[in-house]
Amino acid sequence: MGRRAGRVDPDRMVHVTVRVRGSVKNGLLDVCEEWGCALSDVVLLAVEDFVRARGGVPRLSDGVRPAGVDDVLRAYVSGERVLEPCGRVAPCGRVDRQVGSFRFCDVCGVRVG
Repeated sequence: MGRRAGRVDPDRMVHVTVRVRGSVKNGLLDVCEEWGCALSDVVLLAVEDFVRARGGVPRLSDGVRPAGVDDVLRAYVSGERVLEPCGRVAPCGRVDRQVGSFRFCDVCGVRVG
């Protein structure tokens, strides 16, 4: 048994150790290979998603590629509207949030990078 968990400063980074069955770790490693990322990134993403869902904040999801500079210029010249990964017209008030090596819009929960 470990020590009783205590609260910490919300901006402080801490280590959390978790024991899981081998089958669970193997499943996580399959996801890592598919996404091309580290095991810690997948675990962090799952934990962040759980906390967000409990707090009523939109769950983190995979979005489409964000509009690049060339997309924005092409749309400006042709008079089209540029869409953010969430499907809203840019600028939509997107607030980037880093979760491991992933980037999400904190407002709508869509992966933007």
